[in-house]
Amino acid sequence: MRKFYTLVIGLFCLFTLKTIAQPGVSDVTFSDESSYSNIGLSFLHVFSESSLSEPGEKTVNNETVSDTICRVDFEINSTPNSPFYKKFTALPLHGEQKKPVYICWKFGDGKDTCIQYSNTNPGPYSVIHNYQQAGIYEVCVRIVYEGGCEAKTCKQIVIAKPDECKADFEKLPVPTVNNPLTSVFKALPGNSNNKKPKLICWVFGDGKDTCIEYPENYTGAYLVHHSYREPAIYEVCVKIRYYGGCEASICKKIQIGKPDECKVDVERIPTIDNDNPLVVGFKALPSYTNNKVPKIICWNFGDGRDTCVEYAQNFTGPYVIRHKYNAPGAYTVCVKINYYGGCESRICKPFIVTKPDECKAGFERIPVASTANPLLAYFKALPAHTNNKKPKQICWKFGDGKDTCISYNENFTGAYAVKHEYREAGNYEVCVKIIYYGGCEAKKCEIIKIDGPGECRVKLYELTPSFTSLIRGFYATPWSSNNKRPVRICWAFGDGEDTCIQFNNSAISILPFIIRHTYPAPGVYKACVKILFEGGCIAYTCEEVVIKPTANNCGGYMTDSLASPRTFRFKGFAVHNQNDPVIGYQWTFGDGSSAAGREVTHTYNAPGSYELCLRIKTQSGCETNICKKLIVLSDTHPVLYLSPNPVVNILHVLFYSTNTETVTIKIVNAFGVIIKNYVRNASTGANNWDFDLGTLTPGAYTLYVKSPNQLSSQLFIKN
Repeated sequence: MRKFYTLVIGLFCLFTLKTIAQPGVSDVTFSDESSYSNIGLSFLHVFSESSLSEPGEKTVNNETVSDTICRVDFEINSTPNSPFYKKFTALPLHGEQKKPVYICWKFGDGKDTCIQYSNTNPGPYSVIHNYQQAGIYEVCVRIVYEGGCEAKTCKQIVIAKPDECKADFEKLPVPTVNNPLTSVFKALPGNSNNKKPKLICWVFGDGKDTCIEYPENYTGAYLVHHSYREPAIYEVCVKIRYYGGCEASICKKIQIGKPDECKVDVERIPTIDNDNPLVVGFKALPSYTNNKVPKIICWNFGDGRDTCVEYAQNFTGPYVIRHKYNAPGAYTVCVKINYYGGCESRICKPFIVTKPDECKAGFERIPVASTANPLLAYFKALPAHTNNKKPKQICWKFGDGKDTCISYNENFTGAYAVKHEYREAGNYEVCVKIIYYGGCEAKKCEIIKIDGPGECRVKLYELTPSFTSLIRGFYATPWSSNNKRPVRICWAFGDGEDTCIQFNNSAISILPFIIRHTYPAPGVYKACVKILFEGGCIAYTCEEVVIKPTANNCGGYMTDSLASPRTFRFKGFAVHNQNDPVIGYQWTFGDGSSAAGREVTHTYNAPGSYELCLRIKTQSGCETNICKKLIVLSDTHPVLYLSPNPVVNILHVLFYSTNTETVTIKIVNAFGVIIKNYVRNASTGANNWDFDLGTLTPGAYTLYVKSPNQLSSQLFIKN
């Protein structure tokens, strides 16, 4: 036997083994029993099942040898690191107190190990193994004792995942309970290892709390009944403590009893003062589930003038109010009702307040480059109505005695265009009169030049002694392709003082084409000259005249432009002396916020009317305060809307303007070239215009609406 032991030990020494348990202890890893074949024939003999010793005698090499009893067991302990870490301790049992020299472990997850011990190692023979996941594993241990005796045993172990627990609950419907203040709550436990609740504590939100303890074998529902004293919203909480120590809790808002539900609506009603459309009547429409009535109704009319009205509990309505606006426009009206009992509701709606019917008439000559007849003219009427009413009839006077009137349906959406052929070239006074649905009537006349063969032009030059001089000289140079002589020259200086000079049949000198004018004050003026030639040709041109002041200056102005819905860009301009620089621009936006800087951007949270103010201060103390009303439209409406898109002939333009001002409308092709250019008078709110694009080449275009305060664009397709 000793020779056999020496052979086994000799074979073991051929391997390099890794120590994982104790100093001086080596191990080798194996995956299954077949791996033992790598160790050698003697090693197989040592680890064979048949070598497990039993009491008695065996014959070896014709000698009778007394066999020694050896067994093995092991115990399992948890570690504080994780439930996935287990500590295994082998428990050797040898009849002659022989020590283990080799202990092999199979952990059931394919990660096995063998550990070699010296014969002086007193133990314990422990190893720690980390499992990667929960499950049931078969763990085996083999011990080779000093002298060659071998023993093996196996056990199944359960690796449980860590306790993870949660808590939830629900309020059960109890239709049989007559008291709606009595509630039944059901706890909904959840434990990753199916452990049962040990203690459930309830907080009902009314100061009456309770805890219920359950045995581990309890299988019923975790219910609790509770009666409240009055209906309300309570915060109910449940905390569950599980066997094993895991604990979880949750809280929820629970409505007890029938909740108070209140609503409000608002409608516009006719007013007694029908002659003034700026006086508007509103009616609040309350609604309450428990038939409670309004206590206070607060109105926000959208123009900064708000009010609240208190009502007695026995008031039976109606809840109406009248309000007079200072100006027409789009207003967001809000009403808030506080009911008896405390419920509160609020609603906002947009309303359009119009001013009395005001209408204008205008027209433009439509250029027709493709026509070969210069005596053929196309005109387009440009209606404008404060309340967007349509033209009923448009009458034209072309200045040559051939007049016409055209009637239109109220649903007409096309262009109000007409063509007229003149018999000869000349200057004609063309007039348009528009009669609108509703009775408003407007008229506009302009001198229109009808060209025949030949052209005429005039250039204007300014004779300026200095930028600050109020005295300015002007010099006009006429030109005619047919050498026609001027018969009249008219001057307009831009300050309301105009003059005309008629030429006689004598020779014309240069003197009538030079004129001097004295302006009343510094400023920017538009000086124009118009010359009538023989044969009717008229030449016309204008120049801007700038006169700067000489005295101390202290002033300024501001501009605003719409960057995106409810977002504006503001810019301040100071008028000051050259040696007195500006040290600050301070803005207040009318909604409680402010900013500093010459150029700022601000976004309003809600549509409405705001007072925008700018304070400019210079180094020497010059201070200028400027304020104006700013209309902020709702972002639910597009600022610019084109229809139809794609367009064939008539393009309808809907533009929501924040100011009453003149705007320039340009149509630009895909190469950035301006194809069409229009000027329109926009009023605050919705503006509707129609443009005849029948002559436009098919393709993609962009329409721009621009003013000093606004900029908007939209892409459209021309078919």
